[in-house]
Amino acid sequence: MAKIWLIQEGIPLKGPPMAERPLHWCVDELGLRRGYRLATPRETLIIGRTSASDRSPFSNRQYVVVELEEEETTAHSSEGWRSAYYLVLISAEGLMNKLATAIQNQAAIH
Repeated sequence: MAKIWLIQEGIPLKGPPMAERPLHWCVDELGLRRGYRLATPRETLIIGRTSASDRSPFSNRQYVVVELEEEETTAHSSEGWRSAYYLVLISAEGLMNKLATAIQNQAAIH
């Protein structure tokens, strides 16, 4: 499963993900693309500057990041995915709406 986080500018990614979804769901629903690779899982992921004095006035902005681990990328190796963190160009609000819809759809099926 792909792990999904909201990350704030200048703050390292840590802690548990807010959701986990299949790779194809992240591609179809969130717009995940291979070209938006940020870092490998071994690297510390920080978007923007870490010093408060160097951050932009918009530093409270949140970014959606998806992590693909080896297990997920192996299953989709023919599609060119690599284990890494990827930036998703969707707003935090858009992500929350997509996750809420997915949960509602799951509940309707069961």
